[in-house]
Formats: sequence, structure tokens, C-alpha cells
Amino acid sequence: MPIAPGLLVAVALVAAAAPVAPPRPISAEAGAAAAAFEEAAGRLQRARTALATLDAGGTPEAGGAPWSDAAAALQAAAEALGALAPPAVPDLAEVLVPLEAMRGCANRGGALGRADRGVRTLLVEAQRVAEARAWVRDRLAAAQGAEEARRALVKAAPRVQADARLTAWFPWTWADLERPASGALAAGQASLKRWQDRLERGQAELRGRANDLAATAAEVARWRDCALAGRWTGLRTLEGSMSPVALKLVASGGGWSGSVAVDGREEAAQQVVVKGSKVTVTLADRKGSLTATLAADERTMRGTLSTADGLGQISLKRQ
Repeated sequence: MPIAPGLLVAVALVAAAAPVAPPRPISAEAGAAAAAFEEAAGRLQRARTALATLDAGGTPEAGGAPWSDAAAALQAAAEALGALAPPAVPDLAEVLVPLEAMRGCANRGGALGRADRGVRTLLVEAQRVAEARAWVRDRLAAAQGAEEARRALVKAAPRVQADARLTAWFPWTWADLERPASGALAAGQASLKRWQDRLERGQAELRGRANDLAATAAEVARWRDCALAGRWTGLRTLEGSMSPVALKLVASGGGWSGSVAVDGREEAAQQVVVKGSKVTVTLADRKGSLTATLAADERTMRGTLSTADGLGQISLKRQ
């Protein structure tokens, strides 16, 4: 299939531009296309500067008129730019750590560590996307400046065409500045604006995921439920008499199991509910229940134990 002449010119422009690698996630191809468009737009800026120099009685530094093919260069560069999709922002779903993975005491530390690394990865990538967005914004600003230069040149066209000294410096078809050049600039700016919008959304998405993951990890890190696991012994005080009590709590995945022993008689727990630093144990056949709260030192807990003989106060220490 033959290649359109405009695209051949665009490829040549891209090769000539040899841009510095743009920030991720902008590809080298997209960076080269944007740089080629910026270079072509810059020809209008140079033409405007040259005209100002000539008006002041000076001679432009550039030899010849390197801006003479600005309209064709802009058109080709805008076509190449428009053929590219907006930058793809990394999803990074693999660094997210779900809440369920943080619930279990056995692997909570590792899960929180992965969450911390995930947050940092998301924020680093969000910063890279922000840098790419700023890079695109600069290209867009240059194109907007070129549009201002184009309008100024169009406005000066009658005066330049009436002055042979000035006309020699602008061997182009002035009408080209009205349609091909203006359309190419508008198309190029539209492409860059799409890139900028996609990067802005991507940055917001990455930062939002980082904030959500950080908030979840911070909440889990405040949980004290894992400090409740193990064996606790102490006394129950009921109507002035004291009895030995032992509580065993076992964390298993996202759930709990355990038992309560009073005066050496052990009852399996029918249900164990742990919320923060508070534990509630329902004994088998619902004949009794224990409720206790972990102290700040995580070595003791206090609460109540209800059995068939009444409700008593308990004080337990970790073994």
C-alpha cells in the first residue's frame, strides 16, 4: 500500500526532531510526533520574529527563510499526531492489597508491607503521569503561541506583500496561513488536549487508588485484634468469691475460635467476635458468654463472664 505524501513528510520531521525521550507514559513515538508538531509550529514563531526584526530595520539571523514551508510541515505533523492514541496510563491493579488479605493475623504484617509498597508505587507512577501531563501542557502552550503568531502574520500580510524587501523573506502562499495552517494547528492542539485530559484522569485515578489503599492499611494497622490471640489466665470475682479462669483465642484466617475454662471445666466457644480491642465469646449451647477489653499494654484484659451461676468480673493476663 503506498504511503501518503503527508505522512512521509511527517516521518521525516519526526526523524529530524530527534527529541529527548519524553516522560512516561508517553512513548518515544508519541514524543517524536509531538516534538515534530512543536518544531513545525515554531516556524510560525520564527517567521513572526523575523518580521519584527525586518520592521526594525534589521536582518533576521536565520539564513534564507526556514519558515517558508510551515503550512505543509504543520499539516503533516498534525496528521501524524492525530493518528496516535492518547497515552495509556498503567492500571497497576497488581499492587492493590484487598482488605481481606490484611485481616488474618498470621500474614497481616506481610500484607501491610505490600500495601505500603503499593501506595509508594502508585504515587511514584502518579508523579510520572503528572510530569508527562506538564510536558504535554508545554507542547500545547507552544502550539497556542504559534496560533497567535499565525494570526499576527495574517494581519500583516497586506503590508508585507506591498513591500518587495519584506516579500523576499516570505516566499510562501499567504492563503496557506488561513486554511491549511490554521486547521493543522487546531487539529494538533485538539490531539494534545486529548492527551492532557487522559493524563489528568490517569493521575487522579492513581492518586485515588493510593489514597484508598493507604487509608485501608492505616485502619487495619490500628486494629489490636491480633494482640488478643493466645492464652489468657486470671480470676473471676462473683459475689465475693474468686474462681480461676482461662481464655484461649485462636485467629484462623479472617475468623476466630477458642474456649473458656472456669474452675478447670473447659467449654468450647460457639462463637468468637473480635472488634478492635474487644472480644466477645459465646459458649457452647449459649449457656454463657465472656466479654473483655484489651488494655493499652496489651498484656491484660478486663471484662465480665456470665455462666449459669451468675455474672462476674474477670481480670486476665497473657501467658
